[in-house]
Amino acid sequence: MKSNTLSRTNVSVNKSSTGSNTLSNEIKKKSKPNHSKAHTKKSTEQKSASASVCIEPTPDPDCLDEQMCDEFGSSAQSNTKDQLQSEKDKGGARVVELEIDTFRAHFHKYIEFIACKTIGDHGTYLKHLQKEKKNNNTAAAAQIEAISYFECLANTLRSIEEKLEMIANNQIVYMITALRNSPTPPITLKNYWCVCRLTGMPSNELTEVSANFKVDAKFGPLTMALWLCLHLEVMEQNRVETFTANHTKQSFISEIIESYLKSDTAMSMCDVYHWAFEKTFGSFDKTLQTLTEVIKRAKDIQSI
Repeated sequence: MKSNTLSRTNVSVNKSSTGSNTLSNEIKKKSKPNHSKAHTKKSTEQKSASASVCIEPTPDPDCLDEQMCDEFGSSAQSNTKDQLQSEKDKGGARVVELEIDTFRAHFHKYIEFIACKTIGDHGTYLKHLQKEKKNNNTAAAAQIEAISYFECLANTLRSIEEKLEMIANNQIVYMITALRNSPTPPITLKNYWCVCRLTGMPSNELTEVSANFKVDAKFGPLTMALWLCLHLEVMEQNRVETFTANHTKQSFISEIIESYLKSDTAMSMCDVYHWAFEKTFGSFDKTLQTLTEVIKRAKDIQSI
């Protein structure tokens, strides 16, 4: 009788582990934005000029303060709806759900896949996984489903980026590219007068996305959420490598993987990532909706 437990003992280690810090150690506390009243009041003309960028800032800028995982976790739970905005990938065949229980279930299996492919050999383990699925191994099938789930999330994000490119919203596209290329999260705050690259409005408190791209600090949570979405896989690989470096005395791959999956580290970032995808998709959904309305009004004016 076939076992539904996925065997990992036949995957050899051929990858040296390199230490890295967890996200909690990489990200410092963010200061709460303190905009003056003079900059919270915008004229009708200013609003119209900045209508091309309408990403909604988080209602609670303190969501990044204090204990990272606890704060993100509570934010994710309080903001979770039955089903957040669902996006389809290019084929339009699959809908990605961001319901918290669904996300956690897939994340648990996805972390198992990352642990196995990071500690062992990626190509060998993936072939092993596909073979086990053909043998009706439910554990292997669950991992492959989890891989597909997070691929759909990544495809949804790429689809949003392509839509922004099509309407030539270069500032947001540049921000996404800068965050994708940045090895560290956007945690640097600048306290001097400068123009926010997203809104075109002056601000005296900015988040540094890159050396030449700074946004008003109220967009800090969004830039952090977007960075997390873009770097989820690499972050989790680094966390596995850090854990593995401290367990080199264990002889068998299966023992190291089992230890990691049973540790608090494995699932500690789950709700953080859920918050990040929820924040990112929700903000861009509203942005694209507003942009569509602005473009439609512009066309109506031209036709008069």
